[in-house]
Amino acid sequence: MLARDLGSTASGERATLAGWVHRRRKLASVTFLVLRDRSGLAQVVVKDDETVRQLAGLPEESVVEVTGTVSANASAPGGAELVEPTITPLTERAVA
Repeated sequence: MLARDLGSTASGERATLAGWVHRRRKLASVTFLVLRDRSGLAQVVVKDDETVRQLAGLPEESVVEVTGTVSANASAPGGAELVEPTITPLTERAVA
């Protein structure tokens, strides 16, 4: 699935995206991962402490696969986001 397709997927369905870690935003109780693929951006909501620690260790531009539950959110890119994610690193950004 591509990021652009997330908004047309029914809330509650499981979806898998793959792409680059574009940005991370850590707030007090939640961390947002912005994932970039060839079609655009997708927002992933991370609340689990173990997953937050895993995400903190991934540099921007790392390639990851994210599987989570689709949740409608008008504030998210495309109108939906992934919640309760499982993040699998595929590669890390090359160091120049």
